[in-house]
Amino acid sequence: MTATDTSIRVGNGHTGATEDLGGLIELDSDVVSGDSGGPLFDDDGEVIGIVTAASSGAAVGGAVGDTPAAAGIGAGSVITAVDGVEVLSADDLSVAIAAHDPGDEVRVDWTDSAGGQNSAAVNLRAGPA
Repeated sequence: MTATDTSIRVGNGHTGATEDLGGLIELDSDVVSGDSGGPLFDDDGEVIGIVTAASSGAAVGGAVGDTPAAAGIGAGSVITAVDGVEVLSADDLSVAIAAHDPGDEVRVDWTDSAGGQNSAAVNLRAGPA
């Protein structure tokens, strides 16, 4: 368990509808679609919750120093918006970034690996060829 009483926005991939959920327990273990409804056990084997939602965000593996991502976006972070445009998947992130040019300043919102909400203005750069 990494955090308690967290909130997330979940999306329906078929309809595009979203919903905010709160009062959740955040885990650092793998939870995938299809696990919903299953019990969450503590170390003593007691049920402490019900699996509700799996993450499908663009979890960051790490950031290269001296790049825009070094603004505090670290391993395990999940980017949630770029310039106010919600990011629910890696494809959403690619589309949001592609809408800008190198040199543009954009606001990036993310949830760090501890569940903290963050936001920073970053200047985009061209990536490697």
